[in-house]
Amino acid sequence: HRQWVEAWGAKNAALVHPSLEEEAIDEGNSVQIIKSLFKSSLPHLDDTMFENRCLNVIRFSNLSMSNQAREKAGFSGRKAELFLSNLVDLLVGMFKAEVSDETELCLRK
Repeated sequence: HRQWVEAWGAKNAALVHPSLEEEAIDEGNSVQIIKSLFKSSLPHLDDTMFENRCLNVIRFSNLSMSNQAREKAGFSGRKAELFLSNLVDLLVGMFKAEVSDETELCLRK
């Protein structure tokens, strides 16, 4: 599995919409349900910023998992627990971060 994660993570992160290709996901798909639940709990993000953050979270996760797969025993033991805990902290932070004034200006251009 490590080799698959190592190869898949970097490749998938380079896609325009990694793991979220619209033709592969129906409205009742669990990914769409999870996205809907996330969206409802993040009122500070409009639709554009929410989609942007989702894509960046997926890309960051994919690359992080791919890099961790290169480590010997990267998914077992204390090192893996720290990796996963820190990854979750980072992903939560990416979603919860307020949209900066600079980003708001870029969105209006």
